[in-house]
Amino acid sequence: MRIDGAPALADVIGLFRELDLAMKATLADDQKLARFAAKSSGGNAAAARTGLLATERYFASFLGANHSSTVEGFARMDAIDRIVNQVIRFTSDPKNSIEPNAPNCPPFLWDAPRHDYVQWGGFAPNADGGALGRNFGEVIGVFGEVQVKHYETEAAAKRGYPSSIQGKALVRMEDTLWNLESPVWPETILPPIDRALAARGQGLYQAQCQSCHALIDRADPHRKVVAMVTGVDVVGTDAQSVTNLVSARAPTGILQGAISPTGETYGADAPVLALLADLGTRAVSAQPLAAVAALATAKSHGLSKTPKQGNHPQPTSEDPVADLMSYKARPLDGIWATAPYLHNGSVPTLYDLLLPAAARPKQFSVGRREFDPRKVGYVSDGQVPFVLDTSMTGNSNRGHEYGTTLSDADRAALLEYLKTL
Repeated sequence: MRIDGAPALADVIGLFRELDLAMKATLADDQKLARFAAKSSGGNAAAARTGLLATERYFASFLGANHSSTVEGFARMDAIDRIVNQVIRFTSDPKNSIEPNAPNCPPFLWDAPRHDYVQWGGFAPNADGGALGRNFGEVIGVFGEVQVKHYETEAAAKRGYPSSIQGKALVRMEDTLWNLESPVWPETILPPIDRALAARGQGLYQAQCQSCHALIDRADPHRKVVAMVTGVDVVGTDAQSVTNLVSARAPTGILQGAISPTGETYGADAPVLALLADLGTRAVSAQPLAAVAALATAKSHGLSKTPKQGNHPQPTSEDPVADLMSYKARPLDGIWATAPYLHNGSVPTLYDLLLPAAARPKQFSVGRREFDPRKVGYVSDGQVPFVLDTSMTGNSNRGHEYGTTLSDADRAALLEYLKTL
């Protein structure tokens, strides 16, 4: 089955490690290098070696700056902290990187531009030019280049930071997501839904789930999504991801003494969240046509800044980012196609998510694409291709204990209803 917009099962960091090893092996073997040169440099081995050596050094530096004892494996990646570490690379030095020890699953993409806030922590607004700023940040994380400048006045800062990012293309790519709908359970491939059982599960969903996970009509062209943002102390899930985002600081490097997008002057260090916002804001400023296009798109779809909804901490003058110690709930249309579950992929199936945390698998296999229609998720027994250990930092499967006291019969009914969303 092909599910457009569903989370990738890829082991992206494993791919990067293997690419680095392949480059090292090619540089160490004249025959390999000659074959590479024939395909990449017209047979010029010296030119091929120079280019490959520079690329391998960059990859080695990237991998070294992002080393962590928590291995992401398949279907997960600590993308936010790796984006932050690229920001640190551009502003000071990779040696100041933070440990990317909070893996997240890639969020599923259907309805993404229709949300008021996106990312698992709900920290990125879609209103105004927010979507473009978010996408600039994501390109920075996948080797986009930004030339950070030291600006001491707001007038000078309007010139922004030159970058390799293609802003107008990002706007066009984001626009395509407005046409993406969540997938319907494929009854010609997977077992047909038991409609009577699902009807009984609908009432359970209304009682157990709907206050956070609103129902949505996937075919409504005017649908919008209001995120329900819940504090980590309430939902109880692993807090490492948002803790890193809120608490980490780094040297400001080239930005020390420069003016920030909020009008303040940078000191010797700053929250990494502020540095991330700086690069996103200034890189967008350097591409005014892309910024205008993004604003026009937001206006045409009625996206305007709104307060966050849900049970989350409120910002104060002493703690202006208190609300970021939270995770976002969203509608569950297509949820059957998005395993593994929770923000960090620490629960293999929807069945397991409806168990008390103490009864959920402590370890399970990730990366196989065989689907389990009864538990709703991927088959996760055995020891290959990668075993996720929930005892590691950032991998906890605790929290989200909603619907966990249901009887076996009610749990089965709720699962059957979730297949219909």
